[in-house]
Amino acid sequence: MQLKSVGASLSTRQLLRIARRMSAYPGESLYDILQKACLSKYVVSMLDNLRCCFLRLFKHDDMEVCGMQ
Repeated sequence: MQLKSVGASLSTRQLLRIARRMSAYPGESLYDILQKACLSKYVVSMLDNLRCCFLRLFKHDDMEVCGMQ
């Protein structure tokens, strides 16, 4: 993982959160903390896609929310 590319993709708030986490859990690796921070932005869309898949699978009434009819 390139630190320059990671630094450019993190907000100040995320960097402060990472610093607090490193202070609170000194044994946790910086690599793991950065990986979690960088992957967290994909989790929301992934969960939304998963929800839509379940709605489609079970033919739920709320399928319009996912753009399905």
